Amino acid sequence: MDDIGNLLPAIAERFLGEPDSRIGTVLRYGNHGSLALDLGKGTWFDHENDIGGGVVDLLLREVPELAKAEPGAIADYLHKEFDLEKRENGARYDLEGLRTPPTPRSVAATYQYRDENDAVLYEIDRIEWIENGKRQKTFRQHQVKDGQRLPNKGDARSVLWRLPEILASTGLVIIGEGEKTVSALVDHGFDATTCDGGSKNWTLEHSASLKDRDVLILPDNDDAGRAHSDKVAASLKDFAASVRILKLPDLPHKGDAYDWFKAGHTAQELRDLSASVPAIEQAELQAITPIPVMSMLEVMAMPPNEWLIEGQIPQKSVSAIYGPSGSGKTFLALDMMLSVAHDQEWQGNYVRDGAVFYIAGEGVSGLRKRLHAWHTHHQIKPDAPFYVIGQAVILNSTQAIDDLIQTIDQVRGGQKVQAVVFDTLARCFGGDENDAGPMGEAIRAMDLIKRYFDCAVVAVHHTGKAVDKGLRGSSALLGALDSSLLVQRDDQFLKVKMDKQKDDEELAEQWFAMDQVEFQAHALDDPETSLVLTRTGQRESGPKMTANEKQVYDALVKTIDRLGQRSADFEWRWVKEDEWRQTFYDNTSSSGKPGSQQRAFKRGMDGLIAKELAAKDQNRCWSVKIAKMGPDSPDNPGQNENVRQEGN
Repeated sequence: MDDIGNLLPAIAERFLGEPDSRIGTVLRYGNHGSLALDLGKGTWFDHENDIGGGVVDLLLREVPELAKAEPGAIADYLHKEFDLEKRENGARYDLEGLRTPPTPRSVAATYQYRDENDAVLYEIDRIEWIENGKRQKTFRQHQVKDGQRLPNKGDARSVLWRLPEILASTGLVIIGEGEKTVSALVDHGFDATTCDGGSKNWTLEHSASLKDRDVLILPDNDDAGRAHSDKVAASLKDFAASVRILKLPDLPHKGDAYDWFKAGHTAQELRDLSASVPAIEQAELQAITPIPVMSMLEVMAMPPNEWLIEGQIPQKSVSAIYGPSGSGKTFLALDMMLSVAHDQEWQGNYVRDGAVFYIAGEGVSGLRKRLHAWHTHHQIKPDAPFYVIGQAVILNSTQAIDDLIQTIDQVRGGQKVQAVVFDTLARCFGGDENDAGPMGEAIRAMDLIKRYFDCAVVAVHHTGKAVDKGLRGSSALLGALDSSLLVQRDDQFLKVKMDKQKDDEELAEQWFAMDQVEFQAHALDDPETSLVLTRTGQRESGPKMTANEKQVYDALVKTIDRLGQRSADFEWRWVKEDEWRQTFYDNTSSSGKPGSQQRAFKRGMDGLIAKELAAKDQNRCWSVKIAKMGPDSPDNPGQNENVRQEGN
């Protein structure tokens, strides 16, 4: 993109104002974000009106009179209004290169489904258009009666596409997914067919049309394709003379025979590959069922659960690390995943090493210090297969997940992917978290990634306002998880509680300390600090607080964090009793009885002082626990600003 393309943000701000939302480089405006503007690509698309284009297209939409002006008027306008620098040689800008003509939805092909007598039963229109530089498609069905096209398929009988041609032939029949794939096969000299709607619409009647035929099934390269081939093969077992399944080599994710031929492969290659694939034995065919079934002995013979991190996260799973804001969940996730990438035990637990892809939905800048501190503390060079995607990937978008899978496939090379992390789930979620529908879409997307890479998918998520009620959002999420870890701050410690482990025993509470690490990113840079998890074990013992005392103590810590001061004659940060009391009042409710809050505060304060958890000297009140930790403690409020800034 040249300097004209770089004017897109300024043009958008001038005519469109502030965006309603932003995800990565994509700005969204209008009704439900219907106008999408991609700063990275220099393009826009209006989903309501099915139009889009480049920088100049957007300008002409907002200033239509420029379209009728003299040649060079657009460049002159950009020079005047947006400080576009003129070329030194005086040559005009090639503005056409910055235009992407809007592409309306159009019928790319119509597929007729005919019965044994060559009568048309229904037609399917393949509708295509360009959206943000990518070809999109949808389908529209029409029943045909008395020569008229009616809306939808209606009660039309479902048949194989190209049924008359199939019945008239005697050789090998290839089954593909979709009419476009089958058309490519026919163009290369093969007898091929499909059914409308994919495997979910394949019936025994379709199989009966292939009685005594040799059948070759070509699945698409994805989970749906493999499921389709199994279902069709199972349905054909009592009809076809032979059934073979051929997985075409060198297919991209979701690729099919059309893509295979387009990449340069030939019909002769397909014939050779087909000849090399043995027919599925009848006994094996009989064992294939539309719904997978295992015997009791097969279940009992399964190997024990395999771990990504021993006792914590299963290897092939969908898991969650969640907690309130500032609880340290991101620190825990990073510590775990960096250990996996570096093939280093995690806090004494075995890890299965491999590549980790970390989706930093809130941006990558916040990870810089944490990564430096972690490697400095562990004295390890940062050369492990730990990859960061510094923008949200929307789990509810089929296109976004397809792009993610392809990206990971390309970047990983020959490395085994062990984990894909979404931090946070909220940033990578499109829709209402409390709605089971969108949450179900997100769960299916994470499950797809898990199955495709045979890896763990970890969602870093929040609790609701009430921590004890668990994960925020629809209960469908918890039901779908294989494991979940609840992270909470408890004084200076980080507490991790395993509240779900579907296929193994749940561990006891785990306790960690977060210590400050100083590092120097470059020799000439000033030293910086961040936090790391440094040790495990049980929380240090001490006097237990009553519920009332805990409320009063929490109010003290909050007050110190907000108003704490240090005098020349006093080492610890302290607050006035009135300030402490007011914070307690602001965070608790009265029972309705006169003076109930006052009595509750006095009772709690006296209890804390008696247990030596707090202290008071004239008008100075402070936390003994914080004081004992020392002035450099990461949890000493007011002593270390990094804690509050990096507490997630």
